[in-house]
Amino acid sequence: MANENKSFLKDVVLWRIYITMLLVFLGALIVLLRIFVLQYSQGAVLRDMANSIYIEKRPVEAQRGNIVTEDGSLLATSLPYYDVHWDLSKVNDSLFNADVDTLSICLATYIDGELTIGAYRDRLLRAKQDKNRYFLIRRNVTQLELDRIVNFPYFSRYIQDKKGSYGQNDTIVLDNETAEEYLLRMNVADSLVVNAQMLNANGDRVLVLKKQKGAIRSLDKKILDKLRYNTGLIVERKSKRQYPFKVLANRTIGYIRRDSIKTKVGLEAYFNNILAGEDTAIVMQHIGNNMWIPLDDIAQIEPRSGKDIVTTIDINIQEAAHNALLRGLRLHEAEAGCAIVMDVATGDIKAMANLGRMEDGSYWESYNYAVLYRTYPGSTFKIATMMSLYEDEYIHLDDEVDLNYGKAEFFDEQLEDASAHGLKMASIEKAFEVSSNVAMAKLTHKYYNQNLQGQKKFRAHISKFGLDKVTGVTLENEEQAMPLLAEPSTPNWSGITVPWLSVGYEILMTPLQLATFYNAIANNGKMMRPRLVKEVRYFGTSEKIYPPEVLDRKIASDKTLEFARYLLTRPIEGSAGTAKTIKSDEYRIAGKTGTAVMNHKEFKSGREAKKYHASFAGFFPVENPAYTVLVSVYNPKTGFYGGVVAAPIFKEIAEQCYHKNVVSHPHINAEKPIYNGKKLPDLQVGYKADIKSVLAYLNVPYIEEANTAWTVARVQGDSLFLLMRNMQENVVPNVVGMGLRDALYLLESAGIKVRVVGVGKVKSQSVKAGLNISAAKEITLVLG
Repeated sequence: MANENKSFLKDVVLWRIYITMLLVFLGALIVLLRIFVLQYSQGAVLRDMANSIYIEKRPVEAQRGNIVTEDGSLLATSLPYYDVHWDLSKVNDSLFNADVDTLSICLATYIDGELTIGAYRDRLLRAKQDKNRYFLIRRNVTQLELDRIVNFPYFSRYIQDKKGSYGQNDTIVLDNETAEEYLLRMNVADSLVVNAQMLNANGDRVLVLKKQKGAIRSLDKKILDKLRYNTGLIVERKSKRQYPFKVLANRTIGYIRRDSIKTKVGLEAYFNNILAGEDTAIVMQHIGNNMWIPLDDIAQIEPRSGKDIVTTIDINIQEAAHNALLRGLRLHEAEAGCAIVMDVATGDIKAMANLGRMEDGSYWESYNYAVLYRTYPGSTFKIATMMSLYEDEYIHLDDEVDLNYGKAEFFDEQLEDASAHGLKMASIEKAFEVSSNVAMAKLTHKYYNQNLQGQKKFRAHISKFGLDKVTGVTLENEEQAMPLLAEPSTPNWSGITVPWLSVGYEILMTPLQLATFYNAIANNGKMMRPRLVKEVRYFGTSEKIYPPEVLDRKIASDKTLEFARYLLTRPIEGSAGTAKTIKSDEYRIAGKTGTAVMNHKEFKSGREAKKYHASFAGFFPVENPAYTVLVSVYNPKTGFYGGVVAAPIFKEIAEQCYHKNVVSHPHINAEKPIYNGKKLPDLQVGYKADIKSVLAYLNVPYIEEANTAWTVARVQGDSLFLLMRNMQENVVPNVVGMGLRDALYLLESAGIKVRVVGVGKVKSQSVKAGLNISAAKEITLVLG
């Protein structure tokens, strides 16, 4: 009996286990079936549902500020472009079917030329059938193309009531922005402005705009809102950086590349916080395939735009420097080069050209050699050596120095002059004129290299001249180009450092650092920080001024500076000068050639062939320096010397600067003129106040008898009289005897078109004076 009970209990337990296992199996099977259904049957629908509720804020980049020249020419600007999509899940079926044919014609003809009209129609129908919520019409649409799209069939149906007729006006409440800010933000043409400043009945500041007949302003918020919510048209605004002058000053202006490391260079990098503005964010919905739809119109979500920076660049001088450098590099098959033009008084950089040879043999602004490339300056450094010696009263112009026919030896190191001059003895002046390395080295070795105190003294002069410091120019990374120059009693300083330093070796520096030194010599010793940006503006209003900045008020005494300026004329004006070929008959140039072996140590060790650095640094005109120019050419294949390679480039740039800028020319009115004519000025006709001012300035006595605004000066006997000249209304005036300015004022004020022949004063007029003004639509003035 006991065994039977045990067997029964065992069976009960086993059945319970079997039932439990069956239930677990059925549950797992149901779960698997449900997963299969969700994955393969309802998966697409559920994924769409998930995507439709995936919403987040995504960044909208601000409009970047402009970079402009001193005269307002655009060096860098951001132009608006648009990505235009269409949410076809919102279209009205009957209206879509009515307009799809003509809309296809418009889109295929004017927007996307890659598809035929039929193909575009099929594409639209397929997108509508699929209820495509983000159908791409076109990326990178220009403003004109966007204006055209919103006037296409179907889209234009929803804005016809907003067109109005010509002369019907819109009133825009300005809220917290100015009229200028609104016009810029909405990209509205100035010609549409009726009233920029007025108040409405509520006391709000408003802007009155004239509507265009038969067209709309595509960036009007009301229009875009209506298009978005009635037609599904999605307009996403973005900006593209444009550089109108292409390669000109390209590396100075710089750029920001949104690559993996976000490359930043030039002014774009240094002033990025000012130019960039303040980004904002827009709520966007994810619809799959990494596609996002803005829930609001992105064209109307306006972040705070960046500010503009005004540079010191003169685009005409920049072009002259670029072209001259490019011709020189091509002529001598050089590896690279740079040219700098500075305003002497302010330190303003008027031009900075940097060109390097690319793999295809062309030249491009790929690296800022002027600011970042350190090399031996060579003989352009010799003026610093001469100034040190003269400042310490060790030398005078007529002192003699032994050139030993261009050869000398210092601590078993041979030093030679670059070119044969055949001189045994020469004056200091002559030695500098022929650019003697031996003279510089012997003098500095004698006076500075005999003990540690002398070495420190020479090194201190170099520091006083600013040649061991960065300039502080407002470009990125200049601090990485700190001049390399050893200190006395350190491991890198040796017995040959002083003589080799005196001729431009043993120091590595950039062209801009050397140009700043030469500019100080031209500026009577005042060293100016090189200035590239002078102002920050926001919507035309000045927000910050960067004034000229003095680095050192006096780098040397007046007598040393006068000595230096005279010495720097000798390479150009001396009979044996190394740059005598660039002497000008119009103005005097002061400057120095430079020739250095860039890879001096590598060449001496036999590892490399010579690579030359040919340069010329100088300023002009000597009597009243206006510009400092420095030219450096690296590794030329033909020619090698600074006087052959770099000096002609300097001369070409100088010619352009001199003839462009009146500051460079001697004043023809420096003293008050005296009237030396044998006769009094008879029959001078014009505006009385102007004639009286001229006569008073020339100290010519006169008798005034005119009570009219216009007068004629007439000589009677020995006196000059100012007589009346009446100008009647509604008749052609008599302008014979007048200057062109007065004649144009009278005739154009009367509505007469004027043609001018010749130069001088008006000798005759084609329409007789006194005729009714309506009979004269055009008049020809003959000057003589």
